[in-house]
Amino acid sequence: MTDTLGFVLGGKFSCEGISFVYTAPNQVLIMVTTTSAGQVNAQITGTGHLKLTYGLTVLVEQVDATGAVIRVKPEKNDTKAHKANGSEGLSLWSSE
Repeated sequence: MTDTLGFVLGGKFSCEGISFVYTAPNQVLIMVTTTSAGQVNAQITGTGHLKLTYGLTVLVEQVDATGAVIRVKPEKNDTKAHKANGSEGLSLWSSE
């Protein structure tokens, strides 16, 4: 991706939808709207991941000044807390 991207999940994985915003040279903002807990947000600098308690994982596999490669996949995750990391930095927050 080179700008913004989003898609509807329609309640699957307890999520209504997910959006991504790429910012050069190496940052991806992930915004997940959930069915019950408002919004979960992660700003990943470099490569990294967001693992949601709902069984959905977002991987930032590559990122550079030209764009990012992102993979979204179902995955059994910790059911008690969202987890994330970024090779060069990370912010993780939620809002209702």
